[in-house]
Amino acid sequence: YKQVIPYTIIQSLEGQFALYKRKGNEQRLHGLWSAGFGGHIEDFENDIFGNFEQTFLNSATRELKEEFSADAEYALHFKGIINEELTKVGRTHIGLVFIVNVDKHLFKPSDEIVKIEWVDKGDLMLYNKELWSDMAFELILEK
Repeated sequence: YKQVIPYTIIQSLEGQFALYKRKGNEQRLHGLWSAGFGGHIEDFENDIFGNFEQTFLNSATRELKEEFSADAEYALHFKGIINEELTKVGRTHIGLVFIVNVDKHLFKPSDEIVKIEWVDKGDLMLYNKELWSDMAFELILEK
């Protein structure tokens, strides 16, 4: 079975998207830009009443709070599912794509983030991104 990963795209109030390079554990993604903030669901995030939606929201919120030092509230909006078999990541994970709008000036990336840039929609294609980021933007930007 694939592991479910909440994968959150951050958009500023001005309409720009956060793209970043990381130095974390995922060697397969080094050198590529990523738009999604996410990770594995922890046991303590499971909603005791069996509400799967709340479990995913709990995990996505925790990941955002780990990545950024700002203490903020997050209004997450579900946009769709990523399921692909082309990459090692995709063969073992399925992504639940969320988007959140934030004031970019409140955020200070964690030490795991090497570089972050706020990018206009029209410039997203200029960045060499991981496949999941491209797929997430297809979900978010489709009309």
